[in-house]
Amino acid sequence: MTVAMMLASTLPTQQAVVALSPRAGGASPSQATLLFTLAYLLVWTAFGVVAFAADVVLHEAVERVTYLEEHELIIPGALMLGAGAYQFSGLKDRCLTVCRTPMSFVMTRWRRGARGAFRMGIDHGIYCLGCCWPLMLLMLAFMAAGLALMALATLYFFAEKVLVHGEAVSRATGGVLVAGGIAVVIFGFASADRVPAEGCGPTVSDLRDVGITHPCPGTEASPDQPLLLGVDTLDPQRPPRELESLSVMG
Repeated sequence: MTVAMMLASTLPTQQAVVALSPRAGGASPSQATLLFTLAYLLVWTAFGVVAFAADVVLHEAVERVTYLEEHELIIPGALMLGAGAYQFSGLKDRCLTVCRTPMSFVMTRWRRGARGAFRMGIDHGIYCLGCCWPLMLLMLAFMAAGLALMALATLYFFAEKVLVHGEAVSRATGGVLVAGGIAVVIFGFASADRVPAEGCGPTVSDLRDVGITHPCPGTEASPDQPLLLGVDTLDPQRPPRELESLSVMG
């Protein structure tokens, strides 16, 4: 997925390397294309391996931290916020400038021969990685969104690096991500700590606090947990009087 999205945006630089290579004593066009592309893909493959390993570690950490598990929106919100803020950073600007000027990249980093074509592919892959890695992490986080999101991201990466107003596209995207990330993080912190039992207004824990051991109609209480006198079933649309009194007192 990562490779497919990034290849389209590197075509201008690849074409410049292929065009100049025979004239400057470099590799043949076919060799230059193959080696430059392989090196570029190697950078992104390494990033994908590291990102996947980090994702596994993060999921294991979340499973051990109850608060994060119950407020699962905090992490994707923080990723959105971080990716948006990175769009305004100096490192992003420097890397994007290199990616948007393929001829300048080739003229200032030219290396002869087949090894040179491979090294230029590595260099270009590093600059491209520096330009896009936070957004790629977002793509991995929201991978379940499928091909539609993948196609949209591919168009974005191409527009950012090729269109005349690519810098404006980058900053507008950063603003949207920052605003969206703040909203998601706030919603994640504000989300309820406990999930309500299906079909009931109050949570199971709330009902147990006032002595009710069968929160939903038709459920059976444990033999060692006596029922609250006078309460046989609950109206799913209305919490019991005990909880109403507690909310008033609170």
